[in-house]
Amino acid sequence: LEGELGRDTGEEDECTCQVVRSLDQWSGGLRKGQEEHSVLNAYLQLIQHAKHYIHIENQFFVSSWGEGGAENSIANALVRRILLAIEAEEVFRVIVVL
Repeated sequence: LEGELGRDTGEEDECTCQVVRSLDQWSGGLRKGQEEHSVLNAYLQLIQHAKHYIHIENQFFVSSWGEGGAENSIANALVRRILLAIEAEEVFRVIVVL
């Protein structure tokens, strides 16, 4: 594992990658209550358990922080995880590529 300054730390680490898709009213014509939420559930679980960084690459990424806006809690989960890192004085990064 390459360290902060590019030195080999001698540690081994794992990286988990998950590919998921969803189906919603606008994308699949489903009625309210029939939506499939595996993408949202995957985002929330991975954000909560991230150790060093989060890299989100999604051309359709939409979220909002606080009340109103997008009807998902991804931005709120990111804020909570960033605040945990600040409180623990951890080096933690969030990268979002649209």
